[in-house]
Amino acid sequence: MNQSFFKEILEQEIHSVFLNPAEFGESVTLEGRTLDAGVDRPEMAWPEADDRPCVSLVVLSVALSDFPDELYPGTSVTFNGERWFVATADREALRTIRLYREAA
Repeated sequence: MNQSFFKEILEQEIHSVFLNPAEFGESVTLEGRTLDAGVDRPEMAWPEADDRPCVSLVVLSVALSDFPDELYPGTSVTFNGERWFVATADREALRTIRLYREAA
């Protein structure tokens, strides 16, 4: 199996299985674009300093082909109509975007 063929199969599987809302994914809106994503909502992180609010976290898995934009740490983005900040974002075929915000 050559590398190009493997990438084609991977791209098909990303959309038909991993990000499929009927299987593992859900439909989300990121920066005004509706796309399928795997969404993990870990528990809130509590900062060490008592005077800072806790932080809400969300980890998105999206296809790079669906959201190719560069996302830099600290960048403000809109996720499902709310303002979040990018913690990390990779550039893999099935990319992982970690977002955070202070809890209200």
